[in-house]
Amino acid sequence: MNEDRAYAISAANLDALERNLNYLANNVDNVEVRIEDVNEKVKKVNKEIATINANIKELINEIRETTIISNAKQSISLLQDEINKKYGHYDKIRRKINGLFQAIEVGTIDKNTIKELKEKALVDTPDYWLSSAFVAICSWLNNNEKEAHSALMDAIKKDDEKTSLLFSLINLKFDRYDSSFLWLKRYLDMQDASHIESKIVPLLDTLTNGILDIKEREYFLNKISTWTNDLNATSNYKNIQVNRWIDFLLYLLNVKDYDEYYYVKNYTNKYDDINRLTTINIAQRNIYTYLNNLINEKEEISLDKQSQINKIINLLINNYESDELDLRKDIAQNKLIVEENGNTAKAKDKFRMSEFAYQKNTDFYSLLSNIVLESDELKPSINTKKLSISLLKDLIINSYNQLNNNNLENISIGIKINNFTSSTIDGSNEKQLLQDLYKHIDTENYLEIESVKLFDLKMLFTSLFGLIFSVVLFIMQHLFLGVCVLLVTIAIILYSLFTNYKVKKSKIEKREERKKEEKTILLNTLAEIVDFRFIYKDGLLMKNKIITLLKSLDYTNYIKNTDSRNINIESQTKEFSFDNNKQTNKTDLFEERITKTNKINPPDWDLIPPYEKGV
Repeated sequence: MNEDRAYAISAANLDALERNLNYLANNVDNVEVRIEDVNEKVKKVNKEIATINANIKELINEIRETTIISNAKQSISLLQDEINKKYGHYDKIRRKINGLFQAIEVGTIDKNTIKELKEKALVDTPDYWLSSAFVAICSWLNNNEKEAHSALMDAIKKDDEKTSLLFSLINLKFDRYDSSFLWLKRYLDMQDASHIESKIVPLLDTLTNGILDIKEREYFLNKISTWTNDLNATSNYKNIQVNRWIDFLLYLLNVKDYDEYYYVKNYTNKYDDINRLTTINIAQRNIYTYLNNLINEKEEISLDKQSQINKIINLLINNYESDELDLRKDIAQNKLIVEENGNTAKAKDKFRMSEFAYQKNTDFYSLLSNIVLESDELKPSINTKKLSISLLKDLIINSYNQLNNNNLENISIGIKINNFTSSTIDGSNEKQLLQDLYKHIDTENYLEIESVKLFDLKMLFTSLFGLIFSVVLFIMQHLFLGVCVLLVTIAIILYSLFTNYKVKKSKIEKREERKKEEKTILLNTLAEIVDFRFIYKDGLLMKNKIITLLKSLDYTNYIKNTDSRNINIESQTKEFSFDNNKQTNKTDLFEERITKTNKINPPDWDLIPPYEKGV
């Protein structure tokens, strides 16, 4: 009874245990299903998070770019306000001095007006060198020698270089050549080849446009020769320009990956060199076009000497002051940030190409490069640009040679196709390369193919066993079984032979297919190398053409030799009169009544450098 009860309990317990195990198993299955479900949900959530993250990053970038652009625009506005506040009055005196010369030329000014302008200039801009220079000019025109020299001394104290250059041009304007030379000599003697300002650019225009007389021209050319010799004595100045022109030439070339050379890229060891040279050889036409267009650019120069001098004086007096230049530089940087949609890195790289134009002082070579590369800022005449590039020709050739210094004329180009390696210079050894490739493939596949035997030891043992067993059966009079065993043995042998034959044939076919594929690769690689050679040779012709063009430049060809003493100056023969009924607009240069009066002639005495008078 107890045993039955014990059995019943045990059975019940086992049933319960089984049910629980089944329940647990089902739950485990459910958990697994739920885990999989959770995993899918987690994956979905992760995907959504990734999308949200990407959107947030995009939004942040947009906000950042918008903020950067907004800040840049605000900076431009603030900087412009600061320029207007600090230097706006400079523009007034700049306009006045231009207006004064215009009025003298057309005869619409009198001595009283000149006196009023002079007094107003001292009140408006007392600390500006041009104000003192303006007062000196007005006093000279009014024949007030003492006051003129006093103002002149003040202008020299404020900016000796600009004052000297301005009065050289003014004396030149009135055909006072000896006085003009004294000022020009004074200005040029102050110059240091390693520390020169962009204000010399207008003076270069006087040289290239034939405004200077013979004496001034010769002295200026001697100075240029001295400056270049001084800079050539120190390699650092030349290296700076070589690197700068390399950057500029790269900009013209726009070197990039030449995707058409797929096989050279993947199966040779000279792709980087080939890609670089190919791109340069194709794109260097941009360099030739740029140089050729610059050299052949024509400029209509007025025969009116006065117009040329006025233009040069205007360039000089509108040349930014040092402190003003810093603000202009910041404005230029912020404008580039706006242009590049807030990409500060790109704007910085772009500004790097033009930052030389905002240097306060630089060496003469850098200035020449600025004239060519930053002409929008310096506004030189075309002949001055040609003069500059002629003086820089050796440095530009040096830059170009460094840029294009990979000589692959007779260089062996390594070829690697899988494990096959060889080389070629120009693809002319194609036949030998194909033979070497086939030989390599045959050698590499020989053991693999020869390892497959049509009749091997396994088949031999199988054949012997089958034959012996058949003979035994025949001896034992089991003819049917003997025949069957013999037939099976023959079948096995034939099947093995057929299988081995197929395997060997397959390996042979793969070898031949490999030969075909690698032959195609080799031939295409050689074809691209041959194409490169044609492009390379064409590039050498273009390189020689560029260097020949540069070497042919002679800066003396861009200096006009007109003797300015033979040119009549209209302003010296025109009468100046006064008309009480004529009144200018309030926004006119003088902001006052301009009338006609009797003719004004500059006095017989000249405004010359103080040391010439023993001061």
